[in-house]
Amino acid sequence: MGAFVLNHLPRPEVAAAELARVLAPGGRLALSVWDVPERTRFVGLLRDAVARAGEATSAAPPASPDPFRFADDAQLRALLEGAGLEDATVETVAVRHRVEGDAIALWDGLLAGSVRSAAAVEALSPPARERARAAFAELVEPHRVTGGHELPAVAKVGSGRRR
Repeated sequence: MGAFVLNHLPRPEVAAAELARVLAPGGRLALSVWDVPERTRFVGLLRDAVARAGEATSAAPPASPDPFRFADDAQLRALLEGAGLEDATVETVAVRHRVEGDAIALWDGLLAGSVRSAAAVEALSPPARERARAAFAELVEPHRVTGGHELPAVAKVGSGRRR
């Protein structure tokens, strides 16, 4: 099982092939990814907050494949089949992602856990960073629950079997 790792890998096709290679015959591999930011709101709210900061980022993001390409069922299924797996399936799983703490703890956690998000925020001027952080706190407020926040999120779980 590879949970939410594919979009962090420079060559996910190579990783999937290697994972499939080490499976026992008949063994199954499952890989999960978060869906697009519009459906995975903890990612989407951060992007929305950066946009609300009102400043174009000065640094272009590094050239890389779309980090959400495997949110597309066909792309995730093709990855599994390309790794030599059969009976490849993709399931969509909706969850309520619960995060303990206040909005700023969530902001800090998201920046610590995502190179792309952190780079987008770091590319802003210090005043724009503060505006983005304040916008995030405002955007996340409707998701407040006792002790933290619950945000809607959608995951894609692809699996396949080694011949």
